Amino acid sequence: MLIECNHVSGECVCRGDPHCFPFDADRRDPDEEIFVSNVCQHILVTDRCTEGGTANFIVSANFDRVKNDASPKSFVKELNIIYEGKRASLSQGLAATYQGQPVAVPSSIDGFVFNYVAPTFTHHKDFPADTSVVLSLTTPNGAEVLYDGIKSSKVVLPRGLSSTCGLCGNNDGILDQRDLIMGPNINGQLCNGYPAGPEAFQLADDLVSFVNSWFQYRTSDAACQEVCS
Repeated sequence: MLIECNHVSGECVCRGDPHCFPFDADRRDPDEEIFVSNVCQHILVTDRCTEGGTANFIVSANFDRVKNDASPKSFVKELNIIYEGKRASLSQGLAATYQGQPVAVPSSIDGFVFNYVAPTFTHHKDFPADTSVVLSLTTPNGAEVLYDGIKSSKVVLPRGLSSTCGLCGNNDGILDQRDLIMGPNINGQLCNGYPAGPEAFQLADDLVSFVNSWFQYRTSDAACQEVCS
């Protein structure tokens, strides 16, 4: 359960297998992490936070099952970003695409800026200690998405870009129940293996329902196909 605290971060991190910390979490406190064992594509952050609203900005993570591991662990295999209908992705091996086409990094396309940068360690475990370079995408609204090309990711929102929802929470500087707004996958309507309730864009009853509700769509990975079959 999330504990209310004041901690302005503006960074949402998913690392390891995976431990996700919302924008407003203190990454020094393990009680403020959200452990995500789900697979398939889930929404990390979006600006569509009301029924009937329109999403102009979405960052989603493709979670895949950890190989050779009997426990239900997963990791971030890919990040997908949408801004005003334009799509980009950051994938393993530090590869990027824009509108489905490979991107030669560094590049700037339609206000999307792709680059290789040194990782920022706001917390010493944001990325593995030996990480020297990560793939960066800055979107036209000033958000930056970072991926190490293996399984660690960070979404950084500029000051003033709040009123968000998703697994990363609302970015208002206060970690509380208002970060646990339900997503659109209610009662497993998008994936029957991830039931959630009671209503979209209302406060979640528990963390399992919260995570399940932000399922976005199936991926081709075998683990995802099995869960949603």
